[in-house]
Amino acid sequence: AEGALRESERRFRQLVHTLPAAVYACDATGRITLYNDAAVALWGREPEAGETLWCGSWKLFNPDGTPLPPDECPMALTMRTGQPVRGQEIVIERPDGTRSRVLPHPVATYNSAGVLTGGVNMLVDLTARLQAGEALARERRLLRTVIDNLPGYIFAKDTAGRYTVSNLAHVRLLGARTEAELLGRTVFDFFPPDTARNYAGDDQTLLQTGQPVLDREEQLPANGRSTWYKLNKIPLRDEHGGIAGLVGIKQDITAHKQAEESVRQAEAKYREIFDNAVEGIVQTDPSGRIITANPTMARLLGYATPQELLAAGLNMDRDVHARPGDRTSLLRRVRAGGRDFIQCQFKRRDGQLTWVSLNLRIVRDERGQARFFEGT
Repeated sequence: AEGALRESERRFRQLVHTLPAAVYACDATGRITLYNDAAVALWGREPEAGETLWCGSWKLFNPDGTPLPPDECPMALTMRTGQPVRGQEIVIERPDGTRSRVLPHPVATYNSAGVLTGGVNMLVDLTARLQAGEALARERRLLRTVIDNLPGYIFAKDTAGRYTVSNLAHVRLLGARTEAELLGRTVFDFFPPDTARNYAGDDQTLLQTGQPVLDREEQLPANGRSTWYKLNKIPLRDEHGGIAGLVGIKQDITAHKQAEESVRQAEAKYREIFDNAVEGIVQTDPSGRIITANPTMARLLGYATPQELLAAGLNMDRDVHARPGDRTSLLRRVRAGGRDFIQCQFKRRDGQLTWVSLNLRIVRDERGQARFFEGT
């Protein structure tokens, strides 16, 4: 029996020393009688055999930073009450001043007569887990700050079409006050039935095919006016590559559309003036080749239409200017002075000469290079 008991104790000590977690044991008085290498590494020291009570840490603290007396630590409480203490975190400090957050799991031990003989404790180091959690929380706060301050309406949905993420701009766009009011709800809660069905069908197509929606423009009524948006949606994939939802960003391009319409209207107005002007209007490239002409200019040179004139490939200096008594190039004169106003003769298509008053100017780019010549 004594041999069996010694063999059992040997196996128990061997098991304790091979465990990766910090484990130690105390006798009935609280003195540490057994500990493994993991406990030494966690404490940063070896306890004094038969002298150190309850825990081998250099110093103990509560999670709020207040000192924790050794006789009030979870192991001491378990030894006094005989009941295990669960969920009470403590902070241990090593001799070098470093600290770790740990979760003890003390259990009292009894002999065959039911008399308390000591206790066994396992210390789970939570430091790495807490640091990882804090790092993840910082990343989430950073990501939330970025999402909420990006220009555009950002959202994410699961495969059932329920909103899982929404930035503040998108929350307000849908008429909600907080992101929580959107989470778990679908487009049918925020849009008219026809619009919601179109959105839901579009989402399902993306989720089934994995094909993103890129730079699609759409027009929606909002706040009593028509608003233009540019929509981009991409599939959200899980760690196995499967589609777990979608992420979208919608940008208000109403001002851009209005600017485009203003430009279009201005171009249409210019074209109307250009086509109906009683003066001939002509543009040439820097070499003098005619690239634009209005109907009056075409008729002045004997052509039925501007298109017919451009097809002829005429050069202002070589083919049009008759240079009466002046052999200086028209374009060279304008290059030197920026503008010139002269009376000269033009050669018509039939070879006849006609007198004109020509106001010619040069248009330059931002580097000062000639873009084109323009004349009336």
